[in-house]
Amino acid sequence: MNLLFTIKTLYAINGIVALILYVPQILNVWKNRDSTASVSLVTFGGWTIGSFITTCYACLLVKDQLFMAVSLGNVIGSGTVFCLVASRRLMSRQTVAKRSKPDHDIQRQATKRTALRVSPNSSDNDPRTYAISSPVLSLPSENRTEQWAS
Repeated sequence: MNLLFTIKTLYAINGIVALILYVPQILNVWKNRDSTASVSLVTFGGWTIGSFITTCYACLLVKDQLFMAVSLGNVIGSGTVFCLVASRRLMSRQTVAKRSKPDHDIQRQATKRTALRVSPNSSDNDPRTYAISSPVLSLPSENRTEQWAS
């Protein structure tokens, strides 16, 4: 009987220590958005599901309050890490998608501004003289032509 009490006490202490060990991971994910890349969603999702099944087993079959409490604590700890990491990754992807999505009006304006047409200047007989024109940029007429060195 003394051995069973010792094992049960050690199990309770182990459960409390396991819950405390979730706190640094939760705080790290909460404070540092970059830390989510190093946390495995598969691992924490698996721990959450496994702990939930263990909680159901403890509650319905074994009917041991301590076993149920420790298992439920593991569900809460691993589930919190899983949910935080998953939500941070989703928010990060949405932010990146919004940043990388081009604004069509701005893109059209930028294209008009940067697209310059270079053609031989018909007013000059020198083949090295070219006219640079743009529909958006209006340069003074004396700056439109540029002589290219051969």
